[in-house]
Amino acid sequence: MNSSGLSNASQMQVENALHSRYTVQYRPPNILEFHMNPSLLSILFACGQDQVLVKQENLPPQILITSHSTESILIEGFEVEFRAGVNDDDNNNNELLVRWTQQGEILCDWTPVSVDGESFCPLTLSPTTNQVVAEVKDPLGASGRSEINPTVLNNLPPTLLLDSPLTGSSYYANEEITFQMTLSDAEEDIENIDLLVTSSIDGELFNVQPDSNGSVQEMLFLSEGQHSIEIIASDTGGSQVVRPINLLIKPPNEPPTCTIVSPIADANFLGNSTVDFTLTTTDVNIPNETLDVELRSSIDGLIPTTVPDANGNIYLSLDSLSLGRHSLTLTAEDEAGLSCTTSQLLVIDSTPVVSINQPLDGSVFSIGEIIEFQGRVLDQEDLEHEMTLEWYSDIDGLLHTDLANSQGRQVFFTSNLSVGPHEITLSSTDSGGHTDTKTIQVRINTPPTSPVVSFQPNPIFGQNELSAAPVGATDVDGDTLTYTYEWFRNGTLTAYNSDTIPSWTIIAGDTWTARVTPDDGYSTGTPGEESITIENNLPIFTSSTTITQYQAEVGTTLYCNAQAEDIDDGGLTISYEWMLDGVSVANGSQWTIPLTAPVGGAYTCTAIATDNNGVSISNAISGTVGNTDPIVQTPVITSVDDTYFITSELECNTTVTDPNESITPNYLWEYNGSALTTGNTISLSDFTIVPGSTLYCIASSNDSNGGNHYATQSVNVCTFTDCDESLHLGNGYGIDWVSIPNGGFMMGSSPGEPGRDGDETQYPATLSNDFYIATTEITQGMYEEMMGPIWTSGQSTLAGEGDYHPVAFISWHMAVDFANYMTQLYNQTHGTSLSNCYSCQASGTASANCITLGNPYQCTGFRLPTEVEWEYVARSGTTSTYWTLNGGGNLQAGDEENCTIGWTLDDGSSLGNYAWYCARNIVDESKVVAQNEPNDFGVYDLHGNVWEWCHDGYQSAYPNGATTNYSNLSNASARVLRGGDWQSTPIEMRIANRSQQPPLYRLSTIGFRLVRTQ
Repeated sequence: MNSSGLSNASQMQVENALHSRYTVQYRPPNILEFHMNPSLLSILFACGQDQVLVKQENLPPQILITSHSTESILIEGFEVEFRAGVNDDDNNNNELLVRWTQQGEILCDWTPVSVDGESFCPLTLSPTTNQVVAEVKDPLGASGRSEINPTVLNNLPPTLLLDSPLTGSSYYANEEITFQMTLSDAEEDIENIDLLVTSSIDGELFNVQPDSNGSVQEMLFLSEGQHSIEIIASDTGGSQVVRPINLLIKPPNEPPTCTIVSPIADANFLGNSTVDFTLTTTDVNIPNETLDVELRSSIDGLIPTTVPDANGNIYLSLDSLSLGRHSLTLTAEDEAGLSCTTSQLLVIDSTPVVSINQPLDGSVFSIGEIIEFQGRVLDQEDLEHEMTLEWYSDIDGLLHTDLANSQGRQVFFTSNLSVGPHEITLSSTDSGGHTDTKTIQVRINTPPTSPVVSFQPNPIFGQNELSAAPVGATDVDGDTLTYTYEWFRNGTLTAYNSDTIPSWTIIAGDTWTARVTPDDGYSTGTPGEESITIENNLPIFTSSTTITQYQAEVGTTLYCNAQAEDIDDGGLTISYEWMLDGVSVANGSQWTIPLTAPVGGAYTCTAIATDNNGVSISNAISGTVGNTDPIVQTPVITSVDDTYFITSELECNTTVTDPNESITPNYLWEYNGSALTTGNTISLSDFTIVPGSTLYCIASSNDSNGGNHYATQSVNVCTFTDCDESLHLGNGYGIDWVSIPNGGFMMGSSPGEPGRDGDETQYPATLSNDFYIATTEITQGMYEEMMGPIWTSGQSTLAGEGDYHPVAFISWHMAVDFANYMTQLYNQTHGTSLSNCYSCQASGTASANCITLGNPYQCTGFRLPTEVEWEYVARSGTTSTYWTLNGGGNLQAGDEENCTIGWTLDDGSSLGNYAWYCARNIVDESKVVAQNEPNDFGVYDLHGNVWEWCHDGYQSAYPNGATTNYSNLSNASARVLRGGDWQSTPIEMRIANRSQQPPLYRLSTIGFRLVRTQ
């Protein structure tokens, strides 16, 4: 032991431990952690309490470069600030000094440390000088050192993309040049790049920084001469890119000159004529043939031209210019955009168009008759009211000359034309000297004299031919005369235009007038006119009067018919009079025997034929009133309590009509061809009536004369709900069905519906087939009648027992096995051949195991509803959470788990009217079916009572898009359950809510109902 009480070995261990009693561990960013050396602790507690611990003086300071490490990557040429953390147990931070060196070169000499124990130094590194050393020393000279060697990458120069100008380009001294370029740099922000552009002639052009996108655009003019342009882009690290370009700056540019040499200004050409053009365009700066030349017309638009020749001349010929006044514009433009323009007028003229509207060509006028002359001129270039119209006759010379009106029209009258044929000419000349003429022929004639008209025969009776003859007409011009005829009957013009009227049109009493007009071939004379009246003959019956029935019942409509003729009048007016037992009762060809007419009474029809002059003849026929059988109206079957079940009380009513007497109907009820009872009421509970049966009511009546009649009505009776069809299972048990029409709807829940799950995404679904669905869930009585009590197999307790409670503890396989049994029963009782929808092993037991057979919509037998069919029925037309009599109601947010009795939906409906749910679960068991309100399809208990199996395998996502007749046909590991049970909360019984269970699963809350495709 030494003087300290320790052995030499122990003393050395203590000194070593004291020398290294603190260790320093770096944890970025800039965190120093200190830990007691465990070797020191062991030594301190290894010796007795009387041992002495001697502390070593002035431990060395510690330093660690914290801003960077050897793994850091830097860019050469950029100044970066380095930072180090310092610690010393024996000295304060401000007593320590730090020095920074690089490859042995001092960059930041000894500098005091900050009060926070940190030191900073800005450094610029290169790939070959990348060693960084930080040293620390305390006032007694003890020191520490930290060294790193980061990776330093070469500084890449900026990149420069020059859009304009391009090297070798030439510009004019008065042409502004656009410098357009884009810069980028891989190491720093583009705004830090400096861009300098200089010219060998004009010196510095501009010195700018690019914008945030690296774009630079400057516009300026350069002096004349050959410029060597240098573009230099430099980054802050000293790297740069240099782009030289050469530009030629020519003397200032002068615009070209342009002239339309021919045709001369205001030249006039006739349409479709060839127009020769000579155009001249010259430029002192560039070859004339390089000018861009364009010739435009104000009417035809751009006119294609050729390239100018060396002298600047362009020659072209056009024959397709449009009619009108063309403003021609010649434009020439050089490559720098300077241009010249000149314009002048060119007229492409058309010949005017004249027309004669009156008189018509070939017209004939009487001497001295006033003749109207109408003419018109149209011109596309001249204004019509500035044009003159001139009329000439080849006999009488100039007839008329004057300006047209604003529409080019002219009218004048004359009665002075000489007798004879005239050639009339109309002409007009436009401002271009172009003339158009039109010619017509007219004749001035002397008309013939009026004739005298005579008739043959005269006098005349009906049905004789009538002729008229003209006498005494003359013509002073010696022209041959012809005649036209007009015939008037009783003052009205007819269509006859010859000298003779056919006999069948000649009727006694008519007055015919003949008007005969002479015609000399050119004009007509004054007509002659004479009248004659046709004399009358008596009418006769051509056949005896007939009647439709000689013995008829009251209420019968009889028709009377007679035929008569008159040689003068042709058709006659025939009237009819009816008499009953000698008393006049009606007029007209038809008569209905009144209901009050006595059986055996005599009726007579008298036909009366009258000609146009009031002369009449008559003919009569008679018949007898017969007995009328009674008529029984189709009876109407009604229910006392508005139900048509096998236990209902029904009433049958009809009415009997008999015009002869008052009769009371008799009633007979029949079932399966056998009479049940008489009278108009029946209580079905007094008889054995099976569900689905047809019950007939036969109503009959007999009158006192031996007449009788009967009518029948039938009604189909259901088990215990309104139905379209009911299927008897046996022993009075039956399943009621309603027909569901096909249609489309939005399946799933709308976004925002309280309680909405992720597997309810909406999509459009369509069902193309009608189908039947059971109005209730399958009950225990229905199931046991078909399958026996196998549903209780393996169950120690049952929840809700009774024939009208829904059957439970039914696996998916047991449900579809029952469906197959239903299909076979239906085939046996209806003589059909519906197909099974499933194939089952261990059928008829609780261990049944079944698979689906093909597409359920194509199967004709009974089956479970597809998920689409179930929701389509449950919605019954609503888009809300529940169907209600108000059209639909929704859960109110926050009430999804509400189990309060009397809880209402947002439409004011009570949920308890439509659902068996937790609030109504006073007794924890299933409830008798069909106790709540049915929906609009007449289906019960779609909300609560028991969960219902669906045909489909479960999948968590609906189809993406519209579907028709969709079903998940896979034999999935789980099958869909819908509707909730009597223990469920409102959220679980929503129409859109979905659940799933393995198909072998059996619970007291799971049952089913069936459907069948129609």
